[in-house]
Amino acid sequence: MDTIRLDGKYFSAHVKQGDQVRKGQLLITFGQAAIEQAGYITETPIVITNTDDYLDIVTVAEGSVQSWADLLAVLTQRSRI
Repeated sequence: MDTIRLDGKYFSAHVKQGDQVRKGQLLITFGQAAIEQAGYITETPIVITNTDDYLDIVTVAEGSVQSWADLLAVLTQRSRI
């Protein structure tokens, strides 16, 4: 966190603000070793800003996860029982 002080150094964005993204889409690349060597932690928070657009968002994984692992389940409509 606090990598804002790097002013974009070591980061390359592959999407821009307002883009709709899909699972598996490359969002950003970064030089993890260079960032850590500069003294920063490379943990990445997940922030959802449009939760009102969904019925619910459920966490399905926490902590350290592997690439392509599901982190969240997004419920878009009520299921019929």
